[in-house]
Order: sequence, then structure tokens, then C-alpha cells
Amino acid sequence: MFFQLKNYNFYIIFFLDLLLFSLALFFAYFIRFEFSLPDVWLQQFWQLLPIALLIKSSAFFAM
Repeated sequence: MFFQLKNYNFYIIFFLDLLLFSLALFFAYFIRFEFSLPDVWLQQFWQLLPIALLIKSSAFFAM
């Protein structure tokens, strides 16, 4: 595990994973509201995103 933390490619994969997860969450909201995202739900998305990324990054490091 600690060997991976010194590997440059590990961080590239980690940040790409977080980016793709964020995009997937955004498009899930976008599709759910039929390609018209009201301001209330957009605000909820921005509130949910840091919590979701924290949980996702914790799971990424645990695995």
C-alpha cells in the first residue's frame, strides 16, 4: 500500500477516478431531471459533491 503512494501513476488514476465520478453524478442529476436542471437541484448537487467525493476517496484508498 505505501509503495503505491510513492507512485506518480497512482495519483493520476486517483484524480481521474474522482473526476469521472463527479461527472457521472452530475449527469445522473442531469438525466433525472430530463436535461433541465433547476437551481434548487443544482445547489443540492454542489452540497452533495464534497461529501460524495470524501466517501469515494476513502473507499478508493481502502481498496
